Amino acid sequence: MVKNLVHTFILIFILVAGNVCYGQVFLRNSGDCLLLTNIPQPDFIRIRKYKKNNQEQYKKLVQKAALKHNLSFELIDAVIAAESGYNPRAISCKGAQGLMQLMPGTADALKVNNAFDPEENIDAGARYLKAMIDRYGSVELALAAYNAGPKAVDKYRDIPPYKETQGYVKKIKAKLNPNDSINSRKKAPAPPKNGIKVKKDNKGNIVISN
Repeated sequence: MVKNLVHTFILIFILVAGNVCYGQVFLRNSGDCLLLTNIPQPDFIRIRKYKKNNQEQYKKLVQKAALKHNLSFELIDAVIAAESGYNPRAISCKGAQGLMQLMPGTADALKVNNAFDPEENIDAGARYLKAMIDRYGSVELALAAYNAGPKAVDKYRDIPPYKETQGYVKKIKAKLNPNDSINSRKKAPAPPKNGIKVKKDNKGNIVISN
């Protein structure tokens, strides 16, 4: 009880200090933890027609993204299931948002207006996943980059030795067609010296570069 009170007072202090020094700070319950963020409470009213755990409701959006970005339906479906369990309102302890759990920085780079809008989220998540596949030439490494970040994949030039990431890749790969040649495992290329940047070209395509 005392420990919980101490934690509460600490959180209140952080929130107050954040408001004074850096602008508004929000405390949000993500389900698994309490999350401090500078992102306002999402406007779920506009997407209230979308329900949690209703995979069938998102089938057309997944099919649309798969055709648009030349990915398999099964791959996008498996990533959504692993990332959010088809909960469009999901927020992780790290701040990842929506069905495909886009980090705010990634969502901004992909020009996402509302990361909780299923159509925007799935399209952006698929674009990013396709960019990772194009970079690494391997679904396994792309999934590792999606989960742990491309810096981790570049560092190890392989699936990082993180239990969560290795389990994540294994879980999703088990749902894919084992005969798909793009799933073949190979070493990641040497990391670019100045790090990876995600941006859009003049045609609106996502470009991964250094």
